[in-house]
Order: sequence, then C-alpha cells, then structure tokens
Amino acid sequence: MTALTLDTNAQATIIISDVHIGTNYPTCWYQATVHEPYLATLLDWVVHNAAGVKELVILGDLFDFWTYPPSMRPPSIHDIIQANPAILGPNGKFAQVLDALGGRVKYLTGNHDMNVTQADLSTIGNPAGPHITLIDDPSYIDRDAGVQYTHGHYTTLFNAPDRFNPRFGGLPLGQFVTRAVAYMVEQHLRTMLPGTTAADLPGQGSSYDVDFSAFFRSIAPNVANPSLAKVFLDYVINYTGVPRDTPVVLQDGTSVPIGQVGDIYANLWTQWQQQYGLLYTYKAAMADYDGSYMGWFSLMATFRSTVRATIMGHTHVPKLGLPVGMDVTAMNTGFECPARPDMTRPANPLRFTFGQVLAGGSVYMGQVIQRPDGSHAVQSASAPRDWVVSPNAAGDFSCYVTLICPPGFQAERVSSAAAHGTYVVEPPAALEGSTTYRFWLQDLPGVQGTEGTVQYRITSGPRAGQMLNLAYECPLIFSNSCSGAPFRTKSGEQQQYGAEGQIATRGHPFFVQFQL
Repeated sequence: MTALTLDTNAQATIIISDVHIGTNYPTCWYQATVHEPYLATLLDWVVHNAAGVKELVILGDLFDFWTYPPSMRPPSIHDIIQANPAILGPNGKFAQVLDALGGRVKYLTGNHDMNVTQADLSTIGNPAGPHITLIDDPSYIDRDAGVQYTHGHYTTLFNAPDRFNPRFGGLPLGQFVTRAVAYMVEQHLRTMLPGTTAADLPGQGSSYDVDFSAFFRSIAPNVANPSLAKVFLDYVINYTGVPRDTPVVLQDGTSVPIGQVGDIYANLWTQWQQQYGLLYTYKAAMADYDGSYMGWFSLMATFRSTVRATIMGHTHVPKLGLPVGMDVTAMNTGFECPARPDMTRPANPLRFTFGQVLAGGSVYMGQVIQRPDGSHAVQSASAPRDWVVSPNAAGDFSCYVTLICPPGFQAERVSSAAAHGTYVVEPPAALEGSTTYRFWLQDLPGVQGTEGTVQYRITSGPRAGQMLNLAYECPLIFSNSCSGAPFRTKSGEQQQYGAEGQIATRGHPFFVQFQL
C-alpha cells in the first residue's frame, strides 16, 4: 500500500466510524493504550491535509455506552471525555481538527451511542472553539457529491432503535446482548494476567465479540419464529453464563433482570414483518448475524435517495463497491477498534480503516498501520466488494431500471405491476425534469425471474397527457426484453450500455436506461 496524501483540489470527505471510545474499562473494545496512536495519527493527517478536506463525517459509534458488564451503570459523555483527554479534551485531537476545518465536522449516531445529543458534542474539544454538528436524522446526503451517509444499524433487526417497545427509550435488544457478552469477557479477564483487557483477546471488537453462527444455523429452518428475539437472547444468556437474575443497569440508573428482557422483545420479528414485510425482515436478521445483505440495504438506500453511493459502518467489516456492472456503489468503512491479536495475525489481519469521498463522488478506502519501528502511518487500502444477493443463490435476475428525465419533464405514476418478482424499490410516484431515478424489481425463489411494468402520465410540455407504458423482463430461461421509450441496456457484469434500442438479451441481472 502507498502513503495517502490529498492535494488542495481533492475536497475529500473523510469518514470514520465505529471507534467505540469508552472509559477504557477492561471490557471496552477501544483501549487508549492500543488504539489512541492509530486514531491520533488519522486526526493529525486530517489536520495536515485540511486544505484538501471538505469535511469530516463521524458515522456513528464514536462513543460506546454498551460494552460494560450488566451490573455497571454505563458512563456519561463527561466520563468518557475525562478518560480520553488527548483525543476529546480542550486541547485534544478533535479540538485541533475542528479548528483546522473551521468546524466542518458532522456526527451521525450509531447504535452504541444512539442517545448522544448536540449538547454532548458541544463539550468535546475547546469550549471556545467550533463544535461538532449533530445530524439529527438517520442519514446525511451530500447532494453535490451524490453520496449518502448512514451508520447502518437501522436496517438490522436486533440493533435498530426499537420503534415498538417504549420501555427502554428505544434501546434495541442488541444492547442487552452486548452487556451479557461483557459479563463473559470480564469473567475471562479475571483468569488472565493483571492489566489484560478486551483489546488483548482475539475476536473482540466484532459486532458482538462472539461467533453466533451456531445459533443462526440452528434456527435457519425456522428463522421466521415469531419469538426469534427471545430465543436469541435466551441463547446468549446460556452461552455467556450470565445469571438470569442479573440486573442490567441502564444509563438512567434503572435496571431490569436480564432474564426478563426477552419477554419484552418477544414480538420483535412479528412487529417488523407487519411493518416491513417478510423479505425485508429476513434480510435484517441476516444483516445482524454476519453483516450479509448490508449491500442489499445499501443499494436500496441509494436508489431511494437518488444518489450514486451509500456509505455505512456498523458491521465492522470493510467493503468497497457492489457487484461488477452496477451503476452505483457502496462502502462499509470497517472500524477503528480491532483487537491487538487480530491486527497482528499473519493471515488477513484486521485494520484500522476509514473512508474518503472525493469531489465528484469517487469512493476510496484508507487505513492506519503501525510500522516496524512502532510509528504509525496513513495509507490507501482495499476491501472486497459487497454482494446484493446471496452467493449461494442461482444468480440475480433483477431488473435495475433507470429513468432519465429531460429538462422541463414532469410525469405522474398511474400504475405499476410485477408479474414476476417484487419491487424492492418502487417506481417513483412522480418524475421531475433534469433528474435521474432508479428502481429495482428483484426475483423471488423459483424459476420465474422478473417481469414488470409501470405506466406514467406526462403532465407538462408538448407531450402533456400522453402515457408512457414501460415494460422490462429478466427471465431465467428466455430472453431479456424491454419497451415503452428509447432505451439502452446491458446485463451481467457489463460496464457500458449498448447502443440505443439494442437489448442485451442474454445475461443477468438486466439493466435498462429509459430516456424519457
């Protein structure tokens, strides 16, 4: 890898996610003695390259209020700042970044720091200087670059803010899972050398710290169990050995026995399925299991927001790009608190990774590494592409449809239908000129592939009142087809669209650009 530099024309957005700074309690993933040199190096690099930095986006879980044993009351933001003055204090690295960027630092919350407020962020750094700005929304869209930023937890079953059970103020089930794991980690650390922390244990810093694949394999035939959340927490309690009567102390000082928590979330699967449907809920469960289908959710978010890229974190697994042939892209920035044994293992070491978006929306990945002499450096990095459909599937027979609207064009949707497949992203209800829209018809299990239509009524200009009847098809056996307006198509991993009116009859998925 090569050293990473920015010129003044780069106007790069730098993205960090999942640092998980806590009080350096032994069960915390982030330990200042291990991770602070990496984070300080990156923030120094941002200051040094400030002339080429458009803004710094903190993509959630900068702080961690979860990775503490159940009996311990989680810290306040003041506690965390006091424990990490070199990073968060009045003269710390974030204060230097804020000064260098003139306050161009934005913050989206994640699941481990979901209750952070603007008042909290205003206590970071120099009280008289600029402050980090909280984005009080699940996502932030930079329209100039055509990029959307979101932590990613809103699309996971066990870590999204709980919209259905008000008892814990929106805390998801995942918080209780993490507290149970912290109990197990603390018990393990007590058998080791004094001063050993979670950062010295392999596998720490992953989404749960524990491989729950055995559980998910065991329930795979019945993943739609209405009480899946309760079954999962019961499994976690047995796995970690936490006594069922152990009180979990929450940040407000209240507590609940961990054995009673599963009953509170017991209907989570049913609640999600009723609101979002079976397909979405299944993929949200799998996203919590191993990060799979985060590419599916990224693509959905990109299409719905009419951007060209969506940047996420949350899973702690760096990804760069979507399947070859896609017209849009995605990134998962990875994380910044890998355990020391995982950073130094000979095969596939974990890295302190971050993201960058250059002017024009090009997406890249960087990393901070430790040199042999013990110093640290910022380098470029690579990561595998994310996938949209399971690698175990027969293939993706979706129709990915793009509508290119000329200036002054307006239309309204009259109807849409899917003879085969399901609309992951519906055709837009209204079309405006000088705008590009995308929608997505995905195939379902079986041998049908996809076949769909949408009808629009033009509402402006000389064609007002005319109907557009667009059709598109990507079957498993027969030829791809489309009709209804001037088009270009491609299929599979083709990078370029063919000539106007030429149909890529073979290959899947099927991409159609309609010029309206």
